[in-house]
Order: sequence, then C-alpha cells, then structure tokens
Amino acid sequence: MNEVQLQTKHWEDVQKLMSKALANNAWIFHTVTKTWYSPEEFFAKFSDKPYKEGWIDEHNMMYPYSGIQAANEQIRKIQDKKADFEKRVFAYYQNKLRMKICGN
Repeated sequence: MNEVQLQTKHWEDVQKLMSKALANNAWIFHTVTKTWYSPEEFFAKFSDKPYKEGWIDEHNMMYPYSGIQAANEQIRKIQDKKADFEKRVFAYYQNKLRMKICGN
C-alpha cells in the first residue's frame, strides 16, 4: 500500500471503531496507556494521526462502567496496602519507644 492508502485505512479504522462504540453506547480503551476515550474524543484525537501498523489493535471498545469498577478495585487494593504499611510503621516506632523506655 502507498502512503495515501495507508492513511485512508487508518482513518477508516478509526471511523469504524468510533461508530461501533457509538452504536453500542461504549467508550474506547487504549490498552497500552490505560486511557479511556469517548467515541467523539477518540475520533477527534486520532483520525488525522499518521498510520502505524497494529495501532488500532491496542484499542478496545468497552463499557465505561467496567473501567469505573476496575478503578475502584485498584483504589481499594492501594488503600489496603497503605493501611498495612501504616500499621507496620506505627508498630515499628511503638516498639522502638518501648525499647528506649526499657533501656534496650
């Protein structure tokens, strides 16, 4: 394919994914950067970008609610890790203080 054909293919790929997302009331998720785009944002941002082989395969049509659920789960895991860390730090310094008071 020549440059014009490749660019046309890219535009068609972007248009097709945007249309599919619009028809399904979904958004587009970039699996590499973990970025969400509304169908309109996706088209506006990428329709005029240069063609790159395999680029469109890094994007999936997904329902945004699943992304919100996944983000909430990640936040919960981070909060759990933070709480565990806080407990360890508190216990560490509490133990240090006891040792200092006891003269050890």
